[in-house]
Amino acid sequence: MLKKTLCILSCILLQYSLLTGNVITGIITSSDNNPIPYSIVFHKSSGDWALSDENGFFQLSGNLSPGDTLTISRFGFETREAIITRDSRYQFLLNSEPITMETIIIMGQKSKFNFNEKTITNNPIDSHSRTSIFQRIPGLTFNSSGGLAGNTSFSLDGGNSSHTKLTLEGVDLTSSQNGGTDVSQLPIQVLDQVTIAKSPGVFWGSGAMDGVLNINPWIDQTFVEITGGSYGYSSATANFHSKIKNWTYTFQTGGTVDEGNYPYSWEDTSA
Repeated sequence: MLKKTLCILSCILLQYSLLTGNVITGIITSSDNNPIPYSIVFHKSSGDWALSDENGFFQLSGNLSPGDTLTISRFGFETREAIITRDSRYQFLLNSEPITMETIIIMGQKSKFNFNEKTITNNPIDSHSRTSIFQRIPGLTFNSSGGLAGNTSFSLDGGNSSHTKLTLEGVDLTSSQNGGTDVSQLPIQVLDQVTIAKSPGVFWGSGAMDGVLNINPWIDQTFVEITGGSYGYSSATANFHSKIKNWTYTFQTGGTVDEGNYPYSWEDTSA
């Protein structure tokens, strides 16, 4: 009988020791049984506290005794209290508490991007080549295939061609299919000025990661230009410029023909 009494007393003391000065664990969930991460479990008597992890689990250690009060709180949820019992594992449920705020009005104004880094002006020698003015831009690389009627793309600082945007007076010329621009489709006569901006920020989106080239086609003179070359090349351009009071007018037309009759030899046969 004495041994049985001592065994029961030992079990009671062991259980008490487990609850006093040891650890309790548990999980904190919402009313719909979803875990609530980063909730605070505060022990009022000792001031000890614990923070639940990203899955809502917590572990609190300290001088914990049955009957002590715990405070469970989380921003956006109602704070609740719980009493420590002889259990070592708990599940605490918190009800959501909507956060009310005063009306906030945000007003913004879109600012126009200013191309002010470097401007290349067309020289007389550039009028015979579509790529000549671009080749004077530092860090610009051209990729051309198929001759005059082929595809010509460009890139800045060794990047992808889809990372450099081309605009005409601020109007985006980038293809929506491949993110690039075929320079071979641009008339040579509109390439009067090209301004480069290598830090366009967010003004032109992801297609301008390496930079933006803006073409200024403004030609403030009236002229007629006719050129010819070898192998069936010919070009004609007419430009009319006038100013009436506060209005300025520019009209331009032209065309280019290149038959491409280059001589070639094949197996001792020339053509």
